[in-house]
Amino acid sequence: MTGPYEIAFLAGKEERVVQTALLALYERRRVRVSRLTRRVDAVEDDADDTDADELDPVQAALLEEIGHAGTPLADLLVYAAAADAVWDLTEPMVDDGLLGAGSFRGLRPTREGRIVLDAARSGVLDGFPPDGTSPDVARLAALGPSAVEDAKMREVLQNPVPKRVGFRPRGFRSRGWGGTSGAAADRRYGHGGDSGGGGDSGGGGD
Repeated sequence: MTGPYEIAFLAGKEERVVQTALLALYERRRVRVSRLTRRVDAVEDDADDTDADELDPVQAALLEEIGHAGTPLADLLVYAAAADAVWDLTEPMVDDGLLGAGSFRGLRPTREGRIVLDAARSGVLDGFPPDGTSPDVARLAALGPSAVEDAKMREVLQNPVPKRVGFRPRGFRSRGWGGTSGAAADRRYGHGGDSGGGGDSGGGGD
């Protein structure tokens, strides 16, 4: 059977497989993904929830990588892509003639693999998507993040690294503590005496 992970590997190798599994987990509410920080957190399932038994090996590997503390999406895409569950997909694909031998990490779609991928992208591949696979997951696998209809997930998958937002308190450059101007603050808390008549600025000159 050619499922979403096989199509994902043909289309975008291991990173696309991780993206596909992540979207499936998100749709099942097993993870939260922050639009602002691009952080992924696992959602604890209920004690009597049997859904955990239905996780496939790739999804289980992602949840293990996410852990209890969560992880940045960009890191997840790198580290989960090296999971055994992801690369275990490739051996049957080589046997079926969908991937060609190179170095183990350099597998590429064969001519047959490209035909299968084109059929999946055109919506004419028999049995794809399989039962239980959402249209969005199938689109992501075959076409990439830009084809995802969920606006938030499309955005974060296309841009897994959050934008850096600079923050500067109002007037920070021109005002000192307590509203005092920068120059006054320097005189008040500087090295040259107090703000009264004494100190270096008072009294006689040279």
